[in-house]
Amino acid sequence: MDERVSKVFGYIEEHKEEYISKFQKFVRQPSIAASGYGIPEMISLVMASLEELGAEPIKFENDGNPIIYAE
Repeated sequence: MDERVSKVFGYIEEHKEEYISKFQKFVRQPSIAASGYGIPEMISLVMASLEELGAEPIKFENDGNPIIYAE
């Protein structure tokens, strides 16, 4: 196996519990786009997660649910 691929798999193995926990946090957050239920809470969760990664999220309001953009 290529050394770079081995490093990727090593990183995944070392951090899998962290990412499983993050995934569970998103899945457990109730949100229903069609009704708007839980959307403000989900927006906060997504924006905070992006900020933790070092991104600068921007929320764009519109007639429906907001759009989050980040770099």
